[in-house]
Amino acid sequence: MSKVLYYHLNSFPEISARDEYRLAKNFGLHSPRFRIGFDNKLDLIENPLTDIPTNFTSTFEELTNRRAVELWDIGKPIRLWWSGGIDSTCALVSLLKTKRLDTSLTVYLSKASVQENPRFYDLLVNKKVNLQWHSHEDYIYDNDQLWNGQTINVNGGGGDELFLAISSHTSIEEFFKIKDHDWINIMKDPDMLKTTEKYIDMSPYKPKTCWELLWWFARSIDDLLSRYLSPRFLKDPSVYHLEYPFFYTDYFEKWALSNPYDGHNGDYRTYKWPMKKYIYDYDKNEEYLNTKQKESSFPSVIFEQTQTRYLGSSRGHYALNKIVYEDGTYVRYK
Repeated sequence: MSKVLYYHLNSFPEISARDEYRLAKNFGLHSPRFRIGFDNKLDLIENPLTDIPTNFTSTFEELTNRRAVELWDIGKPIRLWWSGGIDSTCALVSLLKTKRLDTSLTVYLSKASVQENPRFYDLLVNKKVNLQWHSHEDYIYDNDQLWNGQTINVNGGGGDELFLAISSHTSIEEFFKIKDHDWINIMKDPDMLKTTEKYIDMSPYKPKTCWELLWWFARSIDDLLSRYLSPRFLKDPSVYHLEYPFFYTDYFEKWALSNPYDGHNGDYRTYKWPMKKYIYDYDKNEEYLNTKQKESSFPSVIFEQTQTRYLGSSRGHYALNKIVYEDGTYVRYK
């Protein structure tokens, strides 16, 4: 039988009740795939942990440019899903920088995208970039034009995971107040403490601070919900391969493993600094560079539309598909 590509913990209460899965969910990992240590209780596609490199010297800028060129070299028009947030803006900048005259780029956006990054929207208009507006009437996962194989869909997937495994409900500002503290003195839940200690005992890396702990979770536990955005919503999940999360590559992972402390430049306002600096070098927007913070930027209109179509579980997980397999087969919610 084909291995599991996507699932969500809310759909499997017998699994989500286990201590190791409660730990993952506590840090914002709702579709966890353990790469070391704990056994995965579903038959997931394997993704072994990469060894920490000893001589990796490529810069974030070099790798971001490299990824864009790779995507252009696929030879199909690209549709970039732009939320206005840091991850997708960084991906968009790289595609704009490397675009050739014989290639086609469409930016798929919503009103929420403009609200989050209005100056970059103005830049896109001034450069006459082709824009495709997402609306309530034009639901992204029902739009056959997006999934007919004529174009590829690129998003900012994997951007969060380059830095920390941190819940979207966690205040970055508050986290930065404790990031250099010993995590063992901060974690108050005795069950979570015990499970974390057990996990670290099985790990080749031994984090001491809160920053190191969340960085290590991001390295050693995949979140399939972030890696595969589309399979939970698509009527035909077999076309998931037309979705390209920008930052999920082996060389970005090696960069993250080689640069554990490069996720900021001093205080909480500089979180995701390598991305923000990359964007700034292109748009010269000092306000975005100095004040833009991490938030859940996937356009709100998409979630609003999803909620009007289907509710995957009584716990508030909105989705069409309960589980999706590597070969494209699936189980629907009833």
